[in-house]
Amino acid sequence: MKHVPVPLRWLLAESLRIAAILLLAFLVGALIGEVIGAFGLELLYGIGDELVAVVQYTGIVTAILYAVVRGTAVD
Repeated sequence: MKHVPVPLRWLLAESLRIAAILLLAFLVGALIGEVIGAFGLELLYGIGDELVAVVQYTGIVTAILYAVVRGTAVD
């Protein structure tokens, strides 16, 4: 690893940001699922799982887009 074309400090920082985006998305999805289950929101029983999946997949897409945009902007 003598010659790495990308600064390692930058790579570590961006990796942590992407991990934070994914962690936040999955935690929000889990929180939504628990709130729907805990409060017995019958109106949301049919769409609760879909809502959780949408939040999680949105987080994945956001992390991918962030990686693509930031990856092309390396100085």
